[in-house]
Amino acid sequence: MRMIRSVRDMPTNRRTLGGFLEELTLAAATTGLGFLFAIIGSIGPWVSGPFGSQSGMNGDGKLTIALAIIGLLLVAFEWAPMIVPVIGLGLAVLGGWQWHHIHSAVHNAVLFGVHVASVGWGVYAVIAGGVIAFFTSLNSHKNSVHAIRPSNNGVPRR
Repeated sequence: MRMIRSVRDMPTNRRTLGGFLEELTLAAATTGLGFLFAIIGSIGPWVSGPFGSQSGMNGDGKLTIALAIIGLLLVAFEWAPMIVPVIGLGLAVLGGWQWHHIHSAVHNAVLFGVHVASVGWGVYAVIAGGVIAFFTSLNSHKNSVHAIRPSNNGVPRR
């Protein structure tokens, strides 16, 4: 039986922030950054005009922020890696649909021949974050060390 003399001798299974950052690949970090863009964009203005702006949280921004947080957690804890590109694509598509919806609604808002409202930067951030998360997560899982590779005798190995 081994005698524990100090806290340093105690076995631990906890992940430290430093250990997490050492294991983080560039593709996973970029995917997480894409989801962070989507989170910030979901909170940011989706419609901008001379009299103020409307946040994404007044509408479908609640859905995009929930998807982005789920995607960020999946990347951080390395859970369900094949779902991450689907979430990124979903964010990009939902952001594109919102851009089209908002653009068609404010396109006719004209005051003395000048367009007074426009699509806010938050929608663009959601689209960009979704596209970044989609492509970088596809790239990271294509060459993943966690992927099952067949061995010479036909039995999958990890």
